Amino acid sequence: MGRGPREHDDLRSLAAHHRFLRDAADDEASPGAEAARRLYDSLYKEFAIANLKHYRTRGIALRWRTEAEVLEGIGQYTCANQRCVWHRADDPPRLATLEVPFRYEERVRGTLTAREALVKVVLCDACAAKLHASRPFRTSRPSGRPLQEAPSGSRW
Repeated sequence: MGRGPREHDDLRSLAAHHRFLRDAADDEASPGAEAARRLYDSLYKEFAIANLKHYRTRGIALRWRTEAEVLEGIGQYTCANQRCVWHRADDPPRLATLEVPFRYEERVRGTLTAREALVKVVLCDACAAKLHASRPFRTSRPSGRPLQEAPSGSRW
C-alpha cells in the first residue's frame, strides 16, 4: 500500500531537519525540527552502522543504531557493515573496533556545511580493509593488458 500525502510530508520534514550530530544551535521551534530531535534522541550513538557499498569511490554511509539493533548486539558484537555476511551472524569472526574520522556535508539553514566527527564502528577484517582502501584496484591497463597480481595484504 502506498504512502499518503501526510507520510510524504513527514518524511520530507524529517529529511530537511535531520542532523548526524545535533547541538543546541540546531534546535528550531518548528514541528519538523522537534520530530527530528525526538528521532535523534531515540538513537544509540556509541557505535555506528556502516554501508560500504561504494567504498571504492570513498562513498561510505554511517548511521546510528536503533534500539532493536542494540538489543540484538548488531554493530557491536557483529560486523557493522550492512552488506556483510557477518552483519547478523551468531558466531562472527574476529572483529576490530575502529574509531574513524567521518567527514560529511549537511544542509543547515539552507547552507551546505562541511562537518567532521570521530565515529566508532566494529568491522570484520574484510570490511575493515574496505574501509581503509584508499582507491579502487585496477585489473587491467588502458591498453587491455592485465596488471600483475598485487601481493596479498597490499593496499595498492
